[in-house]
Amino acid sequence: MLNIDEQYDKLYRYCYYRLHDREEAEDVTQETLLRYFSSQRRLGGEAALCYLYTIARNLCIDRYRKPKPESLTEEPPA
Repeated sequence: MLNIDEQYDKLYRYCYYRLHDREEAEDVTQETLLRYFSSQRRLGGEAALCYLYTIARNLCIDRYRKPKPESLTEEPPA
């Protein structure tokens, strides 16, 4: 079975490297772990790590696809 204490920091660093945003990386890391534990798959060893990082990669890609909120500041009139 997967030891989350050992993998959490590595997974967070992976997400941060891909997203370049601390809060987004934390959110994706948590969502990854939630999806991993809520899935019906119970894998061990390397297969579990591959599945975990596949979930993280897909969530990072989804974050890129999500439209960014527009800035609420208005430009000064010319």
